[in-house]
Amino acid sequence: MGDSNSRILIVDDSPANVRLLEAILARAGHTDVVSTTRPGEVLDLFHAERPDLVLLDLRMPGLDGLEVMAQIRASQSPMEFLPILIMTADLSRPSRERALEAGANDFLTKPFDGAEVTLRVQNLLQTRALNRRLSDHSVKLQVEVDREREHRRQVEEEKVHIKMRMQRVLDGAGLEVHAQPIIDLKSGGVAGVEALARFAGPPHQGPDRWFAEAAGVGMGLELEMSAVRRAFSKLRLISPETFLAVNVSPETLCSSALQDALDDVPCDRVVLEVTEHARVDDYAELEEVRRRLHDRGVRLAVDDTGAGISSLQHVIKLRPDVIKLDRSMIANLESDRVRRALTAALVELATGIEAVVVAEGVETPAELAALKQLKVPYGQGYLLGRPAPIPEQTARQSSPPSRRRGYATVLTP
Repeated sequence: MGDSNSRILIVDDSPANVRLLEAILARAGHTDVVSTTRPGEVLDLFHAERPDLVLLDLRMPGLDGLEVMAQIRASQSPMEFLPILIMTADLSRPSRERALEAGANDFLTKPFDGAEVTLRVQNLLQTRALNRRLSDHSVKLQVEVDREREHRRQVEEEKVHIKMRMQRVLDGAGLEVHAQPIIDLKSGGVAGVEALARFAGPPHQGPDRWFAEAAGVGMGLELEMSAVRRAFSKLRLISPETFLAVNVSPETLCSSALQDALDDVPCDRVVLEVTEHARVDDYAELEEVRRRLHDRGVRLAVDDTGAGISSLQHVIKLRPDVIKLDRSMIANLESDRVRRALTAALVELATGIEAVVVAEGVETPAELAALKQLKVPYGQGYLLGRPAPIPEQTARQSSPPSRRRGYATVLTP
């Protein structure tokens, strides 16, 4: 247990007893021993040496062991375990009871037996060592508890701030809807626009972060629906020949709030995009919602296809009208054989389920040329048009209907 390095204090008015105890302890390997024959100096010595064990004579002139022990105990921290081994020739029951009440932990009988001294000292030092380890563990545990409590306090405080920020947005401050054109790659005409939420802040962070924070405080549906309603209100500002695509989570897609919002818009001009990253817990419910939306003329798109393994699961389960390829699928498409093969396969899959493919994140002429070669019908990205406020976007919606009829035909119920 490492107790041979422990410090031991011997208090006995008999020098012979002190020397005998020092010799017994030395044979047992205890070399850090402090002793005194003067009871009056014990307290100062105790504070100076900070022993791990005290061997204390019960009967001493002037100041007996019980008084010394009371002083030691009074000066200790209540959390500290310091063993005191009483040495006495009087082991009567009243004497033992008084010593225990005063704080004694064990007794040694005079005259001393070397083996008994060694064993009792060893046991008490082992108990102290265990107690100290337990105390250290308790301190560390308390630190962890305090840290966790502070973390929770900070989390709750942050939730309050997030809720306040979200409420300001819901009250009409800081949320705008921009739009990015979706282009017919064959004709060059504008088939539709995707509505994109933009937050003025503070804090200044991307829309994904705003929606994630809202979901984290139980306001995800409210914030999404606020963005959806604002997007729907812009339909009148864009050409009647184009559709409006709006991003929604599975939760929002299944909500009665979305169904109510669709009552006020021409549903055949609405495409709802379900992100590939969004977790779907109940495809059966989502499929039923999809059927009801189709009955109203609303089209469904799977967004971010190719960004993760769940994209094909979305496509297989939901049978969307539109498959939107993630930017990660488009980057360097002209030189990446794997991406080209996967894109071609998705185009074929879309044809088989009577859907269309939209390539997102088109940024270079080489990527655009590769998409046309692979017969991807529609594209979206900075090369084709950057997001902008919808009134500004209106001027770009003037392509004749004949230039976008293919996409319109696919989206017609």
